[in-house]
Amino acid sequence: MKFCICFFGVIGRSLKYTIRNIQINILNILKEYNIDYDIYIHNNYIENITCPRAKESNCKINNLIYKQLNPIKFLETNQNDFDKNYNWQQIFKNGDGHNDSFNSVMNAIREIYSVKQVTQLWENTDENYDFFIYLRPDLLYINKLNIELILQNLHIKNLLFTPSWDKYRGLNDRIYFGKKDTILKIAKRIDFIPELIGKTGIKYNAEHFMKLVVKKFNISTIDITLKGLRVRANGRIEETQQILQ
Repeated sequence: MKFCICFFGVIGRSLKYTIRNIQINILNILKEYNIDYDIYIHNNYIENITCPRAKESNCKINNLIYKQLNPIKFLETNQNDFDKNYNWQQIFKNGDGHNDSFNSVMNAIREIYSVKQVTQLWENTDENYDFFIYLRPDLLYINKLNIELILQNLHIKNLLFTPSWDKYRGLNDRIYFGKKDTILKIAKRIDFIPELIGKTGIKYNAEHFMKLVVKKFNISTIDITLKGLRVRANGRIEETQQILQ
């Protein structure tokens, strides 16, 4: 059995704080069950990050730290180039649901662009993976990956594994697992923004959008127990009581 593991987003934002837990609670667990895996990475390249809301101030990004994850394939996009070329109007015209000058919305779109890019790295390979795990590298994973849950449900078609926490009346889009056919629909969800957001008048919300895509393809969902705390570039941990419970 072999799994495909994908990391996406600004890889170097806080990987130095999270990589040990990724190793202990995810990669080592796969090894314990004799499950082989390949790692694929797409990085949204930026040199530093400033986010007053997260108390990050001109934090330098290490864009080479991804090598510590030993990916089989790696791709990088300059985030500024993406920003210049993406049709933001289809998002902006419906208004800003976060009321932060679209900063949260823009970060969410950059993330799902990265998700699509990392997907294209493995999509046309000859490797026949049994299962796909998508993970944000800026999460501090605080408990072990539940392999038994995956194996017990591996036979079910069109099933998406998503966290039980931080759904925000939709589906958590920070972590998700599934088989190939399901993941290909979810991982390319940026393509459905014109249909599900642009033409509907809905303000973009990542969790709600995830739920809309799941509904579009009649995908079933199952809650996973893996929990992750967001870690900022300065090492600050975003904790919520719901996640820690």
